[in-house]
Amino acid sequence: MDGLLNAIMVGGVAYLAFAIAMFAGGVLVAYLIIKNAVRDGMIQAIKRTGLDSAGGSTFIHGYPPPQ
Repeated sequence: MDGLLNAIMVGGVAYLAFAIAMFAGGVLVAYLIIKNAVRDGMIQAIKRTGLDSAGGSTFIHGYPPPQ
C-alpha cells in the first residue's frame, strides 16, 4: 500500500509541475503575441500618418519625431 501511495504522490507532483509549466508557457506565448501585435499596430499607425518619413523609428521608442 505504501508503494501505491508514493506512486500517486510522485505522479501528482509531476502533473502539477507539468501543469504549471504549460500555464507559464501559455502566458509567455500570449505576452509575445500581444507585444508583437502592439508594435506592429504602432508601426502601421505611423506609416498611415506618414510620420515614418520624419524619423518614425524615434517615434516608436517614445520620443517625438523631429519637426
